[in-house]
Amino acid sequence: MRKTRMDFQYCRRCETINPAFARFCGNCERDLPAKTGDGGQTLTDTIPKLDLTAKYSIHKEPENEIIKFFWLITFALGLMMSPPVARGQFVNIIDSPFLYKPSENYYDCDESQTPPPCFIDAAAPDLSQQHRSVPIRIRIPRGTTGRLPLILWSHGGGLQDSGRMLNGTWGRTLARAGYIVIHMSHLDNTPAQRAAVCLEFAAANQQECTSLPMATVYQPRDANVVLASLNWLEQNIPELNGRIDYTKIAAAGWSGGSMTAIALAGARFRLTNASNDVGFANPLPKVFLANSPQGPDYIGFKQDSWREISRPVLVATGAGDSSSGEDAASRLVAFQMMPGGGKYQLYINHPATIHSTFNLENDDYPQFAQWLASYTLAFFDYYLKSKPAAGTFLISNRLPMFGSRKQVVITRK
Repeated sequence: MRKTRMDFQYCRRCETINPAFARFCGNCERDLPAKTGDGGQTLTDTIPKLDLTAKYSIHKEPENEIIKFFWLITFALGLMMSPPVARGQFVNIIDSPFLYKPSENYYDCDESQTPPPCFIDAAAPDLSQQHRSVPIRIRIPRGTTGRLPLILWSHGGGLQDSGRMLNGTWGRTLARAGYIVIHMSHLDNTPAQRAAVCLEFAAANQQECTSLPMATVYQPRDANVVLASLNWLEQNIPELNGRIDYTKIAAAGWSGGSMTAIALAGARFRLTNASNDVGFANPLPKVFLANSPQGPDYIGFKQDSWREISRPVLVATGAGDSSSGEDAASRLVAFQMMPGGGKYQLYINHPATIHSTFNLENDDYPQFAQWLASYTLAFFDYYLKSKPAAGTFLISNRLPMFGSRKQVVITRK
């Protein structure tokens, strides 16, 4: 396996962290590229690699059941002292051996102020003039300077004009950890636009046109419009000028928005009986987050829709993650059908999970939001910020060891 600068950071710490790293490190220093991102390397070449089969972590797993019990008690006390997400408007990850907590702590402001200092509402222009402009909400972490990683967020709930206002808890949680977050509104389409899409994908009749999943077409195209306009946005929004790191971009979404992220990652769709498979992949995002993803036979997904996804993806779902037209079991197929290499699935094996749990909404079980935010931030911090502690957390068993009933199941491949 090709070594990267990230691997080298692990190798330098092998002896001080865990002897088990010795077999992972090998001759890292000898194989290390002179500089990450040198000429001749593709974007994928610079993505840090992890040995996803490894069982080691920074901290040794406690063998004493009394110590485990003490850790559980401290975790529970931390939850009791932490404000609910509904009041805090972001997930405040508690200090716990079970969780990864970023060192950054930005974006501490009141969004009820007028005008709100925490975000900027704007529109991403369709520079190609082949689609449409996209309303966006931009969150820039306060107190930061220089270029930052960017996460493009796609909302759930189908096409709606107010979409950029949704999933704010995720947006604030990510911005607080040092990420620029751009939320999109996936606008509803007009009859003329629907007719054009039906013609484009060879709908046989009005019935097939009516059933054609418009969101599967419009949402990824909206995302591609925003990605193509990032340089324009930087030049025309003073607060954004010089702030985007174009080598560290991710696409993310919940529910219907997860389809957008998966489409940009390289999923293929069959939209009508007569159309060929279609894709909307974009090379700019480096990694992807899909919360509550769709399974086959829904909004154009097929059994093999995910076979060409080669970049890192984190999927999150759970036992009660059902919604209209989709059961929880179908949400497991996406991860199962993706090829290996930087793929992660966080599964909350608890009957109290609901669909909105993965939008960080479940006040009766605040631990769910803690688990989701912690593992998601570790995923982004490793792949977008190259933080060794985040990578170590991803391949450790810190989160899954919570409780004896395997309430959190992490699968890696």
